[in-house]
Amino acid sequence: MAALTEGSNAPEFTLPRDGNGSVSLSEFRGRKVVLYFYPKDDTSGCTAEAIAFTALADAFDKAGAVVIGMSPDSAKKHDKFIAKHDLGVILAADEEKATLQDYGVWVEKSMYGRKYLGVERSTFLIDENGDALGQEELPRMALIQPSLVGTQLAVAAPGQAALELAMVDRGASRQTKHWHDAGPAIDQGDEAARWFSEFLGTACRLMASTEVHERVAPEKYRHIFPAEQSRFTAVAPILLTSEASLADLNGRIAKPIRMNRFRQNLVVEGSAPFHEEWWARLRVGDLEFEKVVSCERCSVTQLDQETAERGVEPIRTLAKYRKQPGGVDGGIVFGVYFRPLGPGVVHLGDEVTVLETQDRFIPNNRAAVVAEGDLPVPPSDL
Repeated sequence: MAALTEGSNAPEFTLPRDGNGSVSLSEFRGRKVVLYFYPKDDTSGCTAEAIAFTALADAFDKAGAVVIGMSPDSAKKHDKFIAKHDLGVILAADEEKATLQDYGVWVEKSMYGRKYLGVERSTFLIDENGDALGQEELPRMALIQPSLVGTQLAVAAPGQAALELAMVDRGASRQTKHWHDAGPAIDQGDEAARWFSEFLGTACRLMASTEVHERVAPEKYRHIFPAEQSRFTAVAPILLTSEASLADLNGRIAKPIRMNRFRQNLVVEGSAPFHEEWWARLRVGDLEFEKVVSCERCSVTQLDQETAERGVEPIRTLAKYRKQPGGVDGGIVFGVYFRPLGPGVVHLGDEVTVLETQDRFIPNNRAAVVAEGDLPVPPSDL
């Protein structure tokens, strides 16, 4: 079975557990569940992980969360594992591997050229309703202000003491789920976990991606490009918008909004509204970029980044005049995803040169059949 995605339902299970009992996900309805999967009892990495969860048991309990570990080991082996290391977490035994498969963590692995099936070390945060938590469910994240102080990460938020962290870039990594897949990331420690958990009101940990990995594109975009070299990105590494497009949008709504609603990387000035939709290739300074797809917008754009309050704009207005045919996520677009064609540095104020434009409309869903009369046409002044 494919790996779960954020917002999907957590599969139910009832399994033997330590202490000669059984454990079900449903018995914790109304509480958050931290469900972690590990390969084998009493191995070095799995032991360290279980001890770490035990050390944080009180913190998880205060946050209203219960911790459950799961492996293919038997309940009797779990009992020995717990007794040997004085563990304080529930350990479920999935000897048949059915739940491991339901959660997409029973996968083909490779060691010294030998391929075999095993558990991919993974952790799921399941909310009180049994759903995996995503950014849209935590609007207070908008109020967190990150910045770099030398080589340290500084974070600030209303009513919260500021925190500076020396980023951890070495050590054991774990597969961390983000968007529609997973990639290697390193835990940034208990101090960061306490800070974010306290402010967001839910048990969580700060993870850092410290290496570029080959990432399979989200399924809905896989027909466009098979893989990206990326870290914690959504569809492609760069999201570009323009000041002219925002001005056009703000001219149509009662209360203007700021560009930060769209979480862009690059903002272009001096172009015509929405001309960026037709740029196929461009140069910013000395670095060239290639268009991937138009960016279809979600409800996060309705979140005021200064107050974390949600409204109806800009989606309500964009839906009236920026909905493109052949979309994969509703078709309401603002901004364009690009990918760099090589390494380089972009500076504020760099000149943007359009190297190639599209002479026809290409829908995000390449398989979509769009009537000739519904096809957008390139601007005459492109």
